[in-house]
Amino acid sequence: MSISKMTIDIPSDFKNQVKANAAIVGKKMKDYVLEALEEKMQREAKLEDQYLGELALKAEKEGYIGVEESEKLLQEITRQDNH
Repeated sequence: MSISKMTIDIPSDFKNQVKANAAIVGKKMKDYVLEALEEKMQREAKLEDQYLGELALKAEKEGYIGVEESEKLLQEITRQDNH
């Protein structure tokens, strides 16, 4: 994995809070922030999967295509979006 630097502007009070929280759990601020971002992205991905699953069920109920076909279609769309 290659490493790149990212700089963001945040309020000083928030930075101090993040630094304190990281210290409380015995982590470097950098590692603490990376873990928090990864967790947020994973939660959002799960929510997106749930939403897409609900759309697939709704489409099936409304007579469009079956759940399996919907899931295959959504996987294909997701795969295309990621490339």
